[in-house]
Amino acid sequence: MKDVAYMCNLQMKIASLQQGDKFLKEYVGEMEQLWDELALFETEWYDPRDIGVREKQIQREKFYKFILGLRSEYDGVKTSLLHRHKVPSMNEAIAELQMKENRLNFSKEKSESVLATSRPGAHMRTYRPPHFNRNYEDKGNKKIICFHCQEEGHTKPRCPKLRKFDRKTSMAETMYEESNRFDIDKLVSALQPKLIDALQPLFKGGGASPTFGATVASTPS
Repeated sequence: MKDVAYMCNLQMKIASLQQGDKFLKEYVGEMEQLWDELALFETEWYDPRDIGVREKQIQREKFYKFILGLRSEYDGVKTSLLHRHKVPSMNEAIAELQMKENRLNFSKEKSESVLATSRPGAHMRTYRPPHFNRNYEDKGNKKIICFHCQEEGHTKPRCPKLRKFDRKTSMAETMYEESNRFDIDKLVSALQPKLIDALQPLFKGGGASPTFGATVASTPS
């Protein structure tokens, strides 16, 4: 009784077996395992003709149950196989279905690739002006670009080119101031004798000749 119950259970599993979300290879493997277990309960046949007839009968049943359990996306191949004048072997059916599965997988991968590249913004890039400071864009890489010279590694306040220009400007201003001071000193030295000569009549009879830059005392009345 236990063997009969187990055999009935196998027959029910075969009848209800569906491909579902399994690949074709997995579905075939599961089905073959059930049929192999069911073959253990098969009656022994002694006449070779009977054995041949029974073998064809088993293969036909296996083929039809296998075809009926496939997913709907194989309907085209299923219809073609079922309308053959001669019932195809399991190997022939599996070979044609495997080609169909390969085409389906290829189409699925292609459609997913098209969807990925056609998403809004997939090919859009944010406009950045030429002087855009990438310090804000590439924080992960710690990349800093100067606004002044557009070189990497420093910001505008620390730009060596600006510092070099500032040093040159400061040096030029210093030289200009020193030059002006030198000209004034030369002018004073050149005019000092003339000023003394011009002031000399004012101090006649008043004692010593005044010197440039000295304090002139008033003559008592």
